[in-house]
Amino acid sequence: YDDTNVLPTTALGSHYIIQDYPPYNSEGESHAVFVIAAAEDNTTVEITPSITTQNGKAAGTSFTVNLNKGETYQVIGKDKESFSGTVVNAYKKGDKSSPKKIAIFSGADFTQVPGGKSARDCLYEQAMPTDYWGTQFVVTRSQEKDANRVRITAQTDGTTISIDGITLSESLNAGETYEFEMSENLASTDMASAISKAGRTAPSVLTGDAHYIETSCPC
Repeated sequence: YDDTNVLPTTALGSHYIIQDYPPYNSEGESHAVFVIAAAEDNTTVEITPSITTQNGKAAGTSFTVNLNKGETYQVIGKDKESFSGTVVNAYKKGDKSSPKKIAIFSGADFTQVPGGKSARDCLYEQAMPTDYWGTQFVVTRSQEKDANRVRITAQTDGTTISIDGITLSESLNAGETYEFEMSENLASTDMASAISKAGRTAPSVLTGDAHYIETSCPC
C-alpha cells in the first residue's frame, strides 16, 4: 500500500530485517527504497544490504552511518531489485552492546503489483522490529480486491512454513522470503502471466478469504 501504520517511539527496536515487494515498472525504472530515522542521539546504524545499492554499497557487506535524534538516512536500490533480507542494527556510537532505537520505512518509489499489471503506485510501510516477529499468523484478503500477495520473510536458517496445517516442502534461510497469492478463484492466469512478464516465477495461488500460517521460527 502507499500508506502505513506508524509505531510510537516506545515500540521502536534496534534490530530489523527489511521486507519489501520487488519493484517493477514496465515503462521505466523502479527502485526499492528504505529510510532510517534515529530516535536517539549518538546512534550508529549498521546496514548489511541484500543487494548492491544505487551508490555502490556492496551486497552482503556491512557499512555504518552515524545519526542523531531526528536525522535520517535513505538507501536506494538499483532498478527492479528488492531489499528483502537486508539487516539493520542500531547501537550507541562506539558501544555495540548498547542498543539504540530507530524507525525504518521501506517500500518502492513507483511500482506495479504484481509486475506487469497496468496500475502503478508507490509502496510505503514502517518496518516491524524483529522483537515483535512471531510464528502464528492469520491473513485475510482485502475487501473488493481480486487478489492479495502475502510475503513471509525468515529470521533464522531452516525455517519451515505450514499453511492451513500443510507444511511446505521448501524451507527458508535467514532473510529469505516465500510468497503466495490469495485469490477469489484459482483462475488467476492474468496474475501469473503478469508476473512472468516481469521475469519472476508466479507464486502458488490459494483460494478463500483467510488462511492460517505457522512458522518454526519468528517471521
